[in-house]
Amino acid sequence: MKNIDEIIENIEESFDVNKIKINGQNYWGIFRIAYFFQHVKRNIQYSKKSNRTIFSYFRIIKDLFYGFNNFFGTYNYFLFTDSSKKIKINEKYWDKSVDELNRNLGLDETLVFETPNHKHFKIKFLHNKNIVSLLPVILLTKIVFLLTKFNKVRISGRPIIESINQKFDKIKIDPEGEVKYFLARYWVYKKLLKIYRPKAIFVDTYVGRMALIKAANDLQIKTFEIQHGFVSDLDLIYHSNLKLDKSLYPLKLLCFGALQKKLFNNNRCQIEQENIIPIGKFFVKENDKKFLFIDSINKLKSQYHLLVGFTLQRIFIDKTYDFFNYVLPRMQNVGFILIVKQNSNYHKKFHSLSNENKNFYTHYENYNFDQIIKYLDIHSSVDSTCCLEAPAFEVPNLLIDIDGAATKHMGFLKEMTSTTQIAYNDKMYIKKIENILKIQEKKNFLDDKNLIIEPNYTENIKKLTQNFTT
Repeated sequence: MKNIDEIIENIEESFDVNKIKINGQNYWGIFRIAYFFQHVKRNIQYSKKSNRTIFSYFRIIKDLFYGFNNFFGTYNYFLFTDSSKKIKINEKYWDKSVDELNRNLGLDETLVFETPNHKHFKIKFLHNKNIVSLLPVILLTKIVFLLTKFNKVRISGRPIIESINQKFDKIKIDPEGEVKYFLARYWVYKKLLKIYRPKAIFVDTYVGRMALIKAANDLQIKTFEIQHGFVSDLDLIYHSNLKLDKSLYPLKLLCFGALQKKLFNNNRCQIEQENIIPIGKFFVKENDKKFLFIDSINKLKSQYHLLVGFTLQRIFIDKTYDFFNYVLPRMQNVGFILIVKQNSNYHKKFHSLSNENKNFYTHYENYNFDQIIKYLDIHSSVDSTCCLEAPAFEVPNLLIDIDGAATKHMGFLKEMTSTTQIAYNDKMYIKKIENILKIQEKKNFLDDKNLIIEPNYTENIKKLTQNFTT
């Protein structure tokens, strides 16, 4: 199957999708994202979930009431995120997407809606305690969906969707189901926003939150997206040769840096160039020595010629395993640390490689990227967002081009900055690793890292929020 970006572009070139309307409105923007999610479900490897037990149902009921008392307050700003963004800093959990924002907007002024990714964290251990679970909103949406399930929805151009489904049957969608669930979500969010009337909402990603974005835009509430991952100039998420319904997109995008904004400077981007604002990214402060010091990794530096961190991505697990299986025995003087998301378990198959290769370390899953990166000589991955973050710590990238993804999504780092090189296979990786450190010697490395991640994140957030609070 082709890349999903190519599939959507093919669809938009081959079919008159602008004729697909819901109750007279052009909602192709909803269906293209529905096809995207079908592709994700089909291609990303998820660990098998165990059958639900009575305890898991108790957990869901408990999560429904997470921070429930906070619903009975008055707030000027809503922030939407999920619990996977949390990192633990000196016994307190911070959300890397929104906590610097809500601190500057005023903790009493903001309410955070959190989707539990595996779990919610105990509120007493959070930096920000004005937080509620999104589960009550999700539950209400499902109730509205069930109550309106048999209502008729007029979809103009339905034969076009049927033709698309027939041509791309592996990612086909149920148009009626997609529309009815979207409208149920839209109705719930619009009621919620009418009750509280916040000045602005901030989301960690508009994908999956389009009904919320549209409800806020229709009520003339300011909408912001906080960039959480890299987006290329080819990515379907923001780009199309068509002009899509702007009410489905956030008014402004708070992006990592000037380089990301430059990539969006084209007539295919659905967000206006002047509404893309580089603000940087949350990192743990360098002076937080207690949090950042990891004695065991510090000792590894003296054992190896080079120390490399590899950020693992779920979609490339099998081919990454094959890559390490070839590289590790041939690079005994190089130490490799596997970097994974905290509270994840998709890396377990790599433990066997760690047992066979003493230079491969997989047991640092309780530490996050900010803690590990300062000890590394080189950062490697395929196309993880960490490829943008590593140069901010003055660590160069050596990427492995699995399925051409590094070239497609991170090739601009190689072409437009001095921070990154790409190895097109495992043999080339071994040859390049000795030379990669030389790119740090280029005098423009420091300038380039500031293009990728805008410096002075906290100050940038303060300037942004002054427009709301003064």
